[in-house]
Amino acid sequence: MQIVSANIINFGKLSDAKFDFTLGVNQIFENNGYGKTTLMAFIKAMLYGFSNKQKAEREHYAPWNKGVYGGTLVLIAGNTEYRIERIFGSTPSKDSIRIYNNKTLELLDETEVGTKFLGLDEQSFFYTTYINENMLNGEPNSTLIAKLTQLNANEQQDLTNYDRAIKNLEEAKKNIKNSRGGELSQIEEQLNLTNRQIEEAVLAQKEYEQTIPNIELLENKNVENKKNLASFDEQIEKASKGQGTKESRKAFMQITQEQQQLQQELTKQMLVFPLGLPNDNSIETCNEKIIQLKSCSQDISSLQNENFKNIIEDFDEKQNKSNEIIGKQKNASTPTHANKKVHITGIVISSLIVTIGIALSFAFNAILGSILAFIGIIYLIYSIIKTTKKQPIMQDTTLTDLSKLWHTYFASMQEYYDFIAEQKSSIKEAHNKQKELNKLIGEQDKLQDEIKMFFSNFNITYDNFDKAIQDIKLKVIEIKKLDATLAQTTKQLQLFDTSAFNALEDVDINTLKAQKNQIFTQFEQIKQEISALESKRDALMLKAEKYQTLCQTAQKLEERKLELTDKYTKLNYTIQFLELAKQQLGTKYILPTQEKLHNLTQKFSSTKVFNNIRIKDDLSLVYEQDGVLHNENSLSSGLRHTLNLLYRFALAQTIFKDDKICLFLDDAFYCLDEQNLNAIKSIVKELAQDNQIIYFTCSKERVID
Repeated sequence: MQIVSANIINFGKLSDAKFDFTLGVNQIFENNGYGKTTLMAFIKAMLYGFSNKQKAEREHYAPWNKGVYGGTLVLIAGNTEYRIERIFGSTPSKDSIRIYNNKTLELLDETEVGTKFLGLDEQSFFYTTYINENMLNGEPNSTLIAKLTQLNANEQQDLTNYDRAIKNLEEAKKNIKNSRGGELSQIEEQLNLTNRQIEEAVLAQKEYEQTIPNIELLENKNVENKKNLASFDEQIEKASKGQGTKESRKAFMQITQEQQQLQQELTKQMLVFPLGLPNDNSIETCNEKIIQLKSCSQDISSLQNENFKNIIEDFDEKQNKSNEIIGKQKNASTPTHANKKVHITGIVISSLIVTIGIALSFAFNAILGSILAFIGIIYLIYSIIKTTKKQPIMQDTTLTDLSKLWHTYFASMQEYYDFIAEQKSSIKEAHNKQKELNKLIGEQDKLQDEIKMFFSNFNITYDNFDKAIQDIKLKVIEIKKLDATLAQTTKQLQLFDTSAFNALEDVDINTLKAQKNQIFTQFEQIKQEISALESKRDALMLKAEKYQTLCQTAQKLEERKLELTDKYTKLNYTIQFLELAKQQLGTKYILPTQEKLHNLTQKFSSTKVFNNIRIKDDLSLVYEQDGVLHNENSLSSGLRHTLNLLYRFALAQTIFKDDKICLFLDDAFYCLDEQNLNAIKSIVKELAQDNQIIYFTCSKERVID
């Protein structure tokens, strides 16, 4: 077969593209992304279409532009040129195909293009004429084998029948015996189960015979237990008559013991109070003092946080400053020469000072007011005397200095009086708070001494007064309860008549009842054992009765097992004979392919392993080394790839010995070293002389010159 042209309407990324091909090497050397693999996929799809299992591939090559999906392929087969037109839909049922004789335009009634023109199904096509980087994943089938042998229709049908017969026989073997089960395995499992059940039935019979005397022995024991229970009932009835007195004595002893324990506990608790138990009033009084002490401490803390001390200090400072100014005024020198007008002014000023002093003594401070009024009176008398006498006129400078001095004095005194007016209530309140603080501190010390004196009467340790007073309260309550309980037990003991206790016999009715209960428990246990043994006896009897039926079932299973084993053996022999017959038929196609592969490997004389390559009946490759056959998978990746290239070439030559070979090489030399690559290129050139090679590559080094 020879591909003439491929006209792509839309297929993957390719659209409205035409490719022409001739005999020889048709080399497409383009970069990745050009569409080389898409073109190869188009040729394959035109030959074989997309099956139901190739949904992903169908979707992958759907047109990018959403146009018509398909194209035409022109090829020559048997000296006749044909044109194949395919349009692909979303499923195989929606595909359309037409095959025309390109010369006569006759429409052929045919849809299987690859099978008709190549004689190969799709799987065989991928194993022979289509070679790419994944060619190691292919696997031959009966169609390829039939093509290789060039058998006639009857012979090809015979070979197919061999495969079908062997397959059916293998299925029959699996139904009889396989790793997951099969009828023989099921029969063996049933037989093993039945044999175990037979053994269990035999053991059940023996155990059944042993169970009977055990049941009788237990029944005899319970007869004796019934007699013992009746005897204990009589003893308990006799002992119960004196039970009231015994219980009374027991209660007396118990209360006496409780009284002793209470007395011991009371003595222990009273160690805290060596001077006697404090009364409630003293405790309550101490508690109130503790509360007062806490309140007092809080008040002291509150007063200490206030700033009344600062107010007192500010007042003292202002008063000292005022006294200093008054002293300076007294010591100031008076001018000896004064004008009469100046002394009249002095009379007015001194009168004003007297008035201010009198007002100050009534309103604020009597002492300061009196001092100021006294100074004003002296100055008034002095001014009057000086006014009545003739005095020399005072110089202007002396009068000016005196005026400044008086202005300073009056300004300072005015500042002092303003301060006194503003801070009078605050100073008074500060003095009161100081007195209150001193009083509270005294009360605090007194309360602490009184509380400590109260606690010194008791043997207790304490960190704070609150906890100590609460401990004392709890102790007092506890002691009073103990005292009350002790008094109650004393009254209870007085109610007993101890004279009747000495006449009692030392027989404990509770002991008798405990012994009776022990025998009754034993009686019930034996009853349960008897019941269990009777149930076991009945179950064993049922198992033993199945013995005969199980033996019959085991015999039938043994017969079926022998029948299946014989059938399985015959199937094995039949398969061996068929395999031998198929092998003899297969020698017709192995030898020609072996010869062609040998001729191709001669170009690789440096690779010794290629000299010992053999083709097995199933078309797999092995090689001999040191007298041992090895699978091709043990070769390196590069050698294995080279060997498979040569093997595909040999297969193609065998298949198409009377026709032109059309090989598709999709970058099939990607993992070859330089030496093997050059040898393969040389072989391809030789094959291309009378055949057609369509070669795709993206590497310059792998271009065939």
